[in-house]
Amino acid sequence: LVHPPAFARETVVPDHESVARLAQMLASHDRITFFCGGGCAGAERKVVQLAARVKAPIAYTWRGKDYFEHDNPVGVGMTGLLGWGDAYKAMHESDLIVMWGTDFPYFNFLPTKPAIVQIDRRGEVLGRRCRLDLGICGDVGATVDALLGMVEEKKDSDHLDASLKRHAKDVKDMNAYMDGNDKESPIRPEQVTTAVNKYAAPDAVFTVDTGTPCIWSARFLCSTLGRKTLASFNHGSMANAMPMAIGAQKAYPNRQVVALCGDGGLSMLLGDLITIAQYKLPVKLMVYNNDCLDFIQLEMQAAGLIPWGINLDNPSFAAVADAVGIKGFVLDKSSQVDEMVQAFLKYPGAALLDARVDRDAIALPPYHQPGAGRGLLPGDGQADADRGSEAGVEHPGREPKAVQALRA
Repeated sequence: LVHPPAFARETVVPDHESVARLAQMLASHDRITFFCGGGCAGAERKVVQLAARVKAPIAYTWRGKDYFEHDNPVGVGMTGLLGWGDAYKAMHESDLIVMWGTDFPYFNFLPTKPAIVQIDRRGEVLGRRCRLDLGICGDVGATVDALLGMVEEKKDSDHLDASLKRHAKDVKDMNAYMDGNDKESPIRPEQVTTAVNKYAAPDAVFTVDTGTPCIWSARFLCSTLGRKTLASFNHGSMANAMPMAIGAQKAYPNRQVVALCGDGGLSMLLGDLITIAQYKLPVKLMVYNNDCLDFIQLEMQAAGLIPWGINLDNPSFAAVADAVGIKGFVLDKSSQVDEMVQAFLKYPGAALLDARVDRDAIALPPYHQPGAGRGLLPGDGQADADRGSEAGVEHPGREPKAVQALRA
């Protein structure tokens, strides 16, 4: 452009009365949890500072992971179907939840008993997902700046301490498959994702396909300072990882770009392999090849359906890549994961890693209650009774139905 456009982002300053009321609520509640999203970008260190002051664990969304997973002594992971750690439990044991810069849509995972405050610069999203006791229209940065001058250090850290203790145990349990298991094949997706995390560049850009790659990346890719994760956060579109990687590599030619692709997603856009070869982009494509539309299978199970139409008759993706001028790697043994991932990531040009992963690997949500999933088999009377109630509504002592279904 001859005259490139200039953009300025205005600061939305919250009204003093609302901020003062939030300061009073923070002072009068003992079990506070912060729930933070991508709207905290640029203000995340101040949010952590305030959370430490009021002894509040920080749960975060997938979009918030890039900002709150690293350098955060009060972080307790994510909630939702992709969730991990103590986020779900910390939120449900709170007496006050403060939502910072998030329009988290999965209301099934939001508790209904605590007082809830939401801060967002977009006034139209306040109260859209849950009941609010206070909604504040304002930038996260401007709001937390004002609060830091009003809120005093709390002494009682029981809620925070208990959450951090549970979180440490949950992370240890979650990492049980990081080193694989006693089988050479198929490979655990947790193991190969952990290897990608270990050997990828500290400033790598990761693009993630919609589906189970979202789960593995949310749990096993560490969002260190300098890394960036891109996904179809709003629309959940399939086959997004490879085209996003092409754009990211063109925008950042000197950074490593790694696409975590599902086999279904990659198959939908195989022609873009030629685009990568044509433009000589050193994109790295890691394919979770399990011959299945895995997340569709989970959604069918969650709806009480017997999975059908989800099996894939995949070619050798490595051979397809070789045919168009991209270096193909085949990973089919657990003992070769580290060696193969290193070779794949170090390859000087475009490369594709065809990882034959276990289609039976189950990614459970972060909360479990004994007996969950009862009545989900076809013909079970309880399943028929459940269909008469509104899907996803919380009941005392019961998990959200989406959680129950995935545990069945």
